[in-house]
Amino acid sequence: MNLQIKFNNKYNFGYTFIEILIALFIISVITYLIISIFLNLLQSTLNARINLQIISALENELEIIRVMNYEDIGIVDGWPTGILTREKIVNYDNLSIKINYYIRNIDDPADGVIGGNPNDLAPADYKLVELEGVCLNCSFKTKKQTLTAIIAPKNVESSTLNGSLFIKVIDASGQPISQTSVYVINNSTSPPIIIQDLTNDQGLLQLIDIPTGTNAYQISVSKENYSTDKSYQPGSIENPNPLIPHQTVLEQTLTTVTFQIDILANLLIKTIDNFCQPLTNIPLKFTGTKLIGRNPDIIKNIISTTTDSNGEKNLKLEWDNYSYELTNSNYVIGGYNSSSPLNIMPGLNYFLRLNINSSTDNSLLVTVIDDNNIPLNEVQIKLSKDNLEQIKYTKTEDIIQDNWINNYSAISPNIEINENVISLKRINGYYPTNTIEWLESKTINIGTSTNVKFLTLQWLPNNQLPNTEVKFQIAVNNDNNTWNFIGPDGTNNSFFTSSPSNLTIIPINQKYLRYKIYLKTSDENNTPSINRVNIKFSSDCLSSGQSLFTNLISDTYNLEINKEGYQTLSTTTNINIPFKELIFKLSRE
Repeated sequence: MNLQIKFNNKYNFGYTFIEILIALFIISVITYLIISIFLNLLQSTLNARINLQIISALENELEIIRVMNYEDIGIVDGWPTGILTREKIVNYDNLSIKINYYIRNIDDPADGVIGGNPNDLAPADYKLVELEGVCLNCSFKTKKQTLTAIIAPKNVESSTLNGSLFIKVIDASGQPISQTSVYVINNSTSPPIIIQDLTNDQGLLQLIDIPTGTNAYQISVSKENYSTDKSYQPGSIENPNPLIPHQTVLEQTLTTVTFQIDILANLLIKTIDNFCQPLTNIPLKFTGTKLIGRNPDIIKNIISTTTDSNGEKNLKLEWDNYSYELTNSNYVIGGYNSSSPLNIMPGLNYFLRLNINSSTDNSLLVTVIDDNNIPLNEVQIKLSKDNLEQIKYTKTEDIIQDNWINNYSAISPNIEINENVISLKRINGYYPTNTIEWLESKTINIGTSTNVKFLTLQWLPNNQLPNTEVKFQIAVNNDNNTWNFIGPDGTNNSFFTSSPSNLTIIPINQKYLRYKIYLKTSDENNTPSINRVNIKFSSDCLSSGQSLFTNLISDTYNLEINKEGYQTLSTTTNINIPFKELIFKLSRE
């Protein structure tokens, strides 16, 4: 399309419509950038103005403190004690500003330090006043402003009968953590001393010239999105011998204590069945190895939780090695993506998927790995005792159907379902010999299309009566709508006629499956019959390298583990508990 303008009976061709659109787009982008830059400059200007107002408010407060009596410069019920509150809100030029007060005694190294050489017996040389201000009624977020000052006494310092307490906070690798909140309380004094302060850049909080007391100082340290640590009262019932007791401060002596915290890790837990369906309200318990006391050993991290209505749970965990278990005997773990214990490191994200099965009398979970500790799939595991034998394969599941009453999608007229058996319908005392009757199953949802493989088809009874015939076809898709039934040659003209049958011809990575049973007889007195169908498959809903045996009696069993290209492993195991897991390593031949 061209926009044409006529002058003196001549056409002058102007801009095309597309060129106009491009020009408008460029103008719009430039306008947007100009407006954005203007708004950012405006906000920066406002932000700078507000920061100056906050600093002015802090300077006013600091000037008030400077003219106070030195003995009054301190926190009410804190240390050093004084007449200042821990925080207050002031109105300054239409701003509502919250001010936090931190007062600390400072030990000047000019005359020695407490515990040093020389040992300073009067370590409270002067006071450090730190004020923090933040705007409460600003329309956008502003930074916290800080103002500090040193205030010295008018008189010469004198020796005291107090002591000092240094609190150090480090992370999991031993590095100091600054700006850690430290809460200290001494209930042995009247009134109790309460100190709320922050560690410095060296992860240290120095409490200079504080009252003495045996196990008097209860300490806890914390920081947003970090773990916590604290001291404990010696002799308590819960923790009689703590590793970090409440701290003792002696006269003219330095006490040093170290706490360790770090960024919390994130653990997403998901509980599912073998078809990826979420299992809700599954109770779990996580137990760490860190101790907070010895003789007896008292574990720090014990977490009981339950998955939600989506079968999920998000946990914030301190770094530790956590073992996990189910706390409801109605369930058993049939597989997992991460074995217990979980090695949780600071600040990382973890995912734990558990395949949950209904509990039986006795269950055995078998895990098979290679020499590199990588799970091995489709490993045959044969569990036998006397004349009983079960065979399973790692990372496989069986679809078992033995009840078709009201449990099919379509059926031909002469199919009969009686006591969970499919057979031909007797008509006037005889079975029809001139038709092929059929039953089409309902849709079976595998739960995922990822790494889905159909392995084998088996039905019972294997042997049919003379002159009778049973055959199957399979259909799969991802739309739960298009059903093209095929046999072993991949077309609808072939049928699976022997049990078991290999299903490797069936397309992979398909979420939905149906089977179709065909029954035929040439003997009016005999009918074929089916009372059980078993389809074995593998998918990402299943746990790699694992298989679960259920409904076992308490006894000794033989185990034989086979995989092509690997050495066969044979052993025995005693099953005498509700749940047992065995881990085997297979080496290549």
